[in-house]
Amino acid sequence: MTLLASWVAVDSRKPSAIYIVSDSKITWGNKGEYKYGRKVFASLTSPNIFGYCGDVLFPTIFLSQLVSLIDAGLIIKTEWTYRKKTAAIIKYLKETLSTYPYRKGDNIMRDELEIIYGTRDKDSTFHCVDIKWSKHNKWTFQSLPMERQSYQLRITGSGKFEFKKKYEEYIQNKGMRTSRAMFQTFCDTLKNIKDKHCGGAPQLVGIYSKPNSPARNYGIIYKNHRYALGLLVDACKNMNADTIEWRNELFEICNPKSMNRREGAQAQPYP
Repeated sequence: MTLLASWVAVDSRKPSAIYIVSDSKITWGNKGEYKYGRKVFASLTSPNIFGYCGDVLFPTIFLSQLVSLIDAGLIIKTEWTYRKKTAAIIKYLKETLSTYPYRKGDNIMRDELEIIYGTRDKDSTFHCVDIKWSKHNKWTFQSLPMERQSYQLRITGSGKFEFKKKYEEYIQNKGMRTSRAMFQTFCDTLKNIKDKHCGGAPQLVGIYSKPNSPARNYGIIYKNHRYALGLLVDACKNMNADTIEWRNELFEICNPKSMNRREGAQAQPYP
């Protein structure tokens, strides 16, 4: 299954960013597992991010194609409202899934699929939409409410109960609802998770409130290794800190070469 979370970051009582984070493990029952599966997607030209849980193969195919088409200027336009963008995405999602052979057998597709969609309107207002499908061809769509403080928008997947328990412990200990609380809890949960269907490294995408800025993929320094979109990239020779933004388990901005907190970056204490 998956551990998938989304949250909004609030700075001075105003939303400043929206994030989606996931684990990287894919399992086939007890037959095998793969710890480097991609589960989050970010447009490189527009403020649109996605994450999924439930079925693996279909959303991996669909979202990779969708984001590439968005980057090419197709499917949606940046100046559209989130409602119009969401409607266009759901239209293509429904049409594409209708041709997928999920009715052919129990091993083709899982019984459920969930996609989290995050975006930013032209006025820098953030939105997050939860899209669900079941094998009975039942669709549900929910626009998730934004809060006036950093707050979890959606926690889902088979690992959600372990995450929620740790997050409440964090809040009781620290008393703060922040982005670092969400990400630190996510990493801590993933390191010690009992659900055998969750694992691998965290993978993170996000959108900032800066006008005209596209979404971002993040590199993650996890257990003293470098990961990008769930894939181990220690062997990559190009570790330019300007290529993508890197975060460690404390949610600190880091230099990927040294794997230390970047000079001048804000320290993020752990309770």
